[in-house]
Amino acid sequence: RTTCVTTLARDPATKPDFAPIDTGTINLDAYDPQTKTFSHADRVYTNRTDTLESYAREFRAAGIKPKGENWRVARNVMVAPSDAEAQDRVFGAQASNTYFYTYMREVLDSVGLLIILKPRPDMPDAEADVKAITAECVIHGSPKTMLDKLVAFRDRVGPFGGLLMTGIDWAGVNQDWERESMRLLAQEVMPKFRQHTLSQAAE
Repeated sequence: RTTCVTTLARDPATKPDFAPIDTGTINLDAYDPQTKTFSHADRVYTNRTDTLESYAREFRAAGIKPKGENWRVARNVMVAPSDAEAQDRVFGAQASNTYFYTYMREVLDSVGLLIILKPRPDMPDAEADVKAITAECVIHGSPKTMLDKLVAFRDRVGPFGGLLMTGIDWAGVNQDWERESMRLLAQEVMPKFRQHTLSQAAE
């Protein structure tokens, strides 16, 4: 993943000024605790922080600077007309996020990788329940709340040039909720978020 960039960096004529860092993935076979066997059909993809740090070290050693605009972040997002509606659409009985993180917690816990979903690495497994995991992994709220949360998220993780909104379940009520979420994010949240990031860049 890094050889092509570091090779170009050896020649001043082809040396990049900056390089994007792509999050690497590791494919893990799914484990069935009932039969005590591994399945090769469905695999778990895990992203490791130390992989990204390794990329950054290699690029730094080659004299290439990482640039925030090249970073993309993916996040589960739910924007609703009000905070109360967003809360229900994320944590309610019909919410696709609740189903998704219930499933992911069970799978990752069965293969000893629950730490991937934990809000804190030192959190005991019993505390890392579906509600705690969902609260950490899903940014949700009204357009105003979403804007505040995205600004706080950017302050925490650093600058990024794109937000990839994860879609989970386009069926039933979730389809309507996710469509409305996308519309509110695009029309009411992101324009103001871009203004914020541009004003920070100008400072």
